Amino acid sequence: MDAGTHQELQELSDKIQDHLEETSTSQYKLMLPPYLREEIQRIAKRKGMSMADLIRYSVKLYLTITAHMPPGAKLVIQEEGKPDQIIVVV
Repeated sequence: MDAGTHQELQELSDKIQDHLEETSTSQYKLMLPPYLREEIQRIAKRKGMSMADLIRYSVKLYLTITAHMPPGAKLVIQEEGKPDQIIVVV
């Protein structure tokens, strides 16, 4: 390998490292039972989202809810014409 090629590879490596540091994302392997995977697929399809996007959205929603709920609080879902649904978030 000549000096020019080594220099180019080093510059490319530096750019890749800079990008990784800027994005700082993590990847996790998620093991789901079949019934849960199928439910996520069904909802994602209905919403026009990918499964990964739906899971990211769900995590963000959970974090937002739990960040604003004091201990012992309950989440109430109200739909017109239906009885209220009370959800305890743990």
